[in-house]
Amino acid sequence: MRTIKCIGLLAVILPGVLLLMFLTIAHVAVAEESPSRYDVVWDSPSEDASGSMPLGNGEIGLNAWVGPGGDLIFYISKTDSWGDNGRLLKVGRVRFKFNPNLLARSNVFRQTLRLRDATIEVGYGQGDQAATVQLWIDANHPVIHVQATSKRPVTVNASVELWRKERYRLPRIEDSDVHLNHASGYKGHFPTFVEPDTVLKDQTGRIGWYHHNVKSVGPAMTAKIQGLTGFERPDPLLHRTFGAIIQAAGARRVDNLNLRLPASTSHRFSICVLTKHPASPAAVAWCNGPADCVYREAALFRTATGARGVVAGILEPQLDSRCGWRKGTP
Repeated sequence: MRTIKCIGLLAVILPGVLLLMFLTIAHVAVAEESPSRYDVVWDSPSEDASGSMPLGNGEIGLNAWVGPGGDLIFYISKTDSWGDNGRLLKVGRVRFKFNPNLLARSNVFRQTLRLRDATIEVGYGQGDQAATVQLWIDANHPVIHVQATSKRPVTVNASVELWRKERYRLPRIEDSDVHLNHASGYKGHFPTFVEPDTVLKDQTGRIGWYHHNVKSVGPAMTAKIQGLTGFERPDPLLHRTFGAIIQAAGARRVDNLNLRLPASTSHRFSICVLTKHPASPAAVAWCNGPADCVYREAALFRTATGARGVVAGILEPQLDSRCGWRKGTP
């Protein structure tokens, strides 16, 4: 009789024990497969862009690295930043310089590409010399965020570094075969010129730049080749305008290419990257876009969280709202 009772008791308990064991094993397996185990970690700065880490949100992309001098540098790309020669151009390059130099304080360095929340985190030094810089792109808005925290006060300077400063001729063809004349030894049908970027002047508490397409090279030729000359359509390149604006609450514009935050243990910059097409006149049509996108981000943040962390249109870090993908707050 006792044997029968024991068997009955085991029949009741055993499934629960087996289920608990299964859930424990499954939990361990999931933990082991966490994206964090595949994070990319570097223990030294990079010489140049060839040692950059990729970052993006599906629309905006970055090639980011920390230079030998400790500066955070990155190129900005965008899926719709098409130049007037039909080339997908980089929007620009931005540099963040820290004073005093964070690398000079200690030889300890760690740069991590965190896959879980699509963030690059750079750790400088340790103890009372420690500092951390985080770089990410908002999941829902065209805004790049840079946040720096340190044990000791530092000054942070954001600078725009442009190379399209004046009109110049491309030394070689970097476009599609549409621009090549195959009958002339793969030379171009005509000279290809790159137009300069425009730097915003005398902005208050912000700096920025944009590129405006004053011509369109390629679409008309493509239409002719394909027998579509008479097909009415908007020109996809003409008057396309793309660029970025860098802002930070409490920042001072040093000049048209430099924006500086005073010495503090906490800093936050936002870079809004937008494309308008068509946008003419460029300066008026495009400049309102970045301001609108930052204020819209702030309004959505307030609506979702009830937070009041908005100063001069820039979100203060108040709340963790990653929700799997990183948003405007850290």
